[in-house]
Amino acid sequence: MVKMKNNSAVFFDLDKTISSVTTEKLFCQHLMKRRYVSLLEFFRVIYRAVKADPGTFKDPCITRTQIIRHFLKNKDAHYYRYLYNIFHKNRLKKTIYPQIYELIADHKQKRRKIYIVSGSVDFIVRRFAGDLGIDAYYSTKLEIKDNLFTGEISGQIHYAQVKAELIKKLSGTKNIDLSKSYAYGDDIVDRYMLELVGNPVVVNPDPDFKELAHARSWKIVNWK
Repeated sequence: MVKMKNNSAVFFDLDKTISSVTTEKLFCQHLMKRRYVSLLEFFRVIYRAVKADPGTFKDPCITRTQIIRHFLKNKDAHYYRYLYNIFHKNRLKKTIYPQIYELIADHKQKRRKIYIVSGSVDFIVRRFAGDLGIDAYYSTKLEIKDNLFTGEISGQIHYAQVKAELIKKLSGTKNIDLSKSYAYGDDIVDRYMLELVGNPVVVNPDPDFKELAHARSWKIVNWK
């Protein structure tokens, strides 16, 4: 008997949704703790970020990405990805919510395509996607020239409405039925993504997001 192809999909945020932590923040802290980056350099990074964009701190997600961009500017891309891979194996892989493994297995059994759509940088998201056997991921790509991070990004930061725009585009190119699809997010800015699908799921929301979820009758899960 030939199985019918399922044209629904599953979209996951990463930080505080798949992982219980803010991945970029922890990696930056690790670099300082191990003195790959000094505290003085960190403050210089903050200064450069604010100088480049006075509105840097208006949005937490964009702020983190701006900071890591400046953190890694002119750094050897191969070496710092290597440092991250070690940190991921020893620390960040353990932050994946246990419920995620069972959830992804269930979605795969139902033949749904699974995506991570995250504002976090590409080498971080790639490892989580690999750990979980995710079909594809969309992240913030850091520009590299001559194997050095330039401090710039290629494309957009996948955040808020940008996530929603990407998912709409995917629904057309991948023939995804959004009315049958699922989306998981932890932050109120994920509402744009959740509004697109027939099965929105809110993960460990703060009070504001919980209120919105209740108002829209969205499913709420509390993972530990």
